[in-house]
Amino acid sequence: MHRFESLPPSLGAAATVRRALCGGPGRTIVFHSAHGTLERDAQATELVGAAGVPVFGPSVRAARLGRDKVLLRRAMSAGGIRTTPEAVSGGDTHVVKLRCGTQGQGTRLVHGLPELSADEYAERFVAGDEYSVNVFASAAGSTVTLPPVWKGVTQLDLLPPYRRRRVCAPGRIPVGLDATLRAMAVRAALALGGTGFSETEFVVPPEGPPMVLEVNPRISGTLRISAMAAQAPLLDLFTGAAVSADFAAVRAAVEEPYDGAPIHDPGRGVFATSRITVDGDTEHEASARLDSLLGRSSHSRVA
Repeated sequence: MHRFESLPPSLGAAATVRRALCGGPGRTIVFHSAHGTLERDAQATELVGAAGVPVFGPSVRAARLGRDKVLLRRAMSAGGIRTTPEAVSGGDTHVVKLRCGTQGQGTRLVHGLPELSADEYAERFVAGDEYSVNVFASAAGSTVTLPPVWKGVTQLDLLPPYRRRRVCAPGRIPVGLDATLRAMAVRAALALGGTGFSETEFVVPPEGPPMVLEVNPRISGTLRISAMAAQAPLLDLFTGAAVSADFAAVRAAVEEPYDGAPIHDPGRGVFATSRITVDGDTEHEASARLDSLLGRSSHSRVA
């Protein structure tokens, strides 16, 4: 039986450990961290592990890098992982981001070399398709990947991917690109350390190799759609269930932003929180089901 408990972000590491260890023997503790709780949960993960209890959570290194995009980019470059180019030319279009921001906070577009505050950094705008790959890392160091999620094309209006239509489906991307994204995501996850889930975000230009945008050492917003497409029993991974290969997309799943009542309907393949996710035998079927649930025609979909 799985028991979940939501801990307030204000709870310190020591109090988090005390709460986690009161569950009795024979348990495995999993920290499903948010962006703002990475550092606390990393400390708690170390303390719980030192007590001899099986635990999954971010490493201190992962928390530090996951909270600072500049340090993350340096770590990726040191590991030979290609990232989007830094702002080095005054004639380019640049994206300015908060070093410790998330979900597009403080993001702006600048033409020419930008002036930055101490808590900002800039990278060159890269036109292309955006993807995410979720990786599960076990305590033994093995990894399992879920199928890549297509998140649309980069946009000059900087509309963040979580506000766009996202798709994960068989045959959605070429086999070679699928393998490349998975391999890069595994390298990124191992470079950060920690156990449990992480997400690597990519941009793939029309010509040239994929580039890493960010790495999130935590549960991500794309995990649900990739798990639905793969029909993957995610909770079993924490119990040590044997998984012999990476998960492939066996069904199609589509999702969009959603502001209606929550939905939890596994029988129909529909889940909705701040996004609504629907699956189907094909992408066309899943899209049609989503349109029907949202009460609209297929001609009025989110881009």
